[in-house]
Amino acid sequence: MSERIPAVLLLGGVDLATDRRYLRAAAKRDLTVLVVDEPADLVGRWHGDDPVCAGDPAPVATGDDPAPAATAGLAATESTEIVDRAAAWARRYDIRGVCPLHERYVEAAALVADLFDLPSPGLRAARVCASGYLQSRYLAAWRPRCDTVAPSGRAEIVAGWTRYPATVAPVGRAAATGARLVRDAAELRAALGAYPPNQRLAIEEQPPGREYTIDSLSLRGEVRRLDVTPRHAPPSRLDAEDRRRLTDTHAAILARLAFDTGPVHAGYRQVPGRPPTLTGIAIGHRCDAAASSLGGDGVVEDVAIGLIVGEDVARR
Repeated sequence: MSERIPAVLLLGGVDLATDRRYLRAAAKRDLTVLVVDEPADLVGRWHGDDPVCAGDPAPVATGDDPAPAATAGLAATESTEIVDRAAAWARRYDIRGVCPLHERYVEAAALVADLFDLPSPGLRAARVCASGYLQSRYLAAWRPRCDTVAPSGRAEIVAGWTRYPATVAPVGRAAATGARLVRDAAELRAALGAYPPNQRLAIEEQPPGREYTIDSLSLRGEVRRLDVTPRHAPPSRLDAEDRRRLTDTHAAILARLAFDTGPVHAGYRQVPGRPPTLTGIAIGHRCDAAASSLGGDGVVEDVAIGLIVGEDVARR
């Protein structure tokens, strides 16, 4: 049997305008690229047919750029099928890294990475960060108050909720999809009435304080690069003690998630002199602003490919 071909797997968000740089970064490491993306998104971008998994047309290179060796049109929700496709590809390809290019594929990427014992954020981090509701439960020590609302409990929550402003969102949706901001009981009642009557919801208070984002890069459980950025304008001075509170909180959250390897983009609110509150956290190489922490002085795509194959990119 011939030796397997070294490869990396890219999942989701594939775009010819930018993702050629991922292919170039892989090519300079003598790595072949395999691609999984939404079926509709592959049309007109990549076309391929793999001898192991026939059914998708053959990849096409553009100019002098390399092309993926194989593609598969699988939705992010089809995690079992993605794992099966990766396992089938692994008969021919030595998969050495998995990179989610869109947050919807973070969990599937973590499953594949766990299967092959590759660098990744880890299964707990991937699952929790994909769900605002799970964040409110796993990270409750740092998150605002959040209550679930059963279909039969909407009138009760309107009568008893006093923490405004608040956000209402369906349970089980990724990130803030379907969320509505409410400022009083009347707006809360109207928002609840806008969802299907049998839908389970969550209501979460919006904490006070100044807004900050933290972008960090971790390698094997160690934070190797971290940036704190004020989101308010004009930016006010962040004193050393409040910065310490922010970074200590971020470190504690990463520990709770058992976060291993990858970039993180997190939002916080902080009243000066008090511990910060986590408002949301996302992982993946396409997180807004995470590129500034991930890329450093290098090209973001090159650093991302280096990271998923275990290079110490923080030393660049």
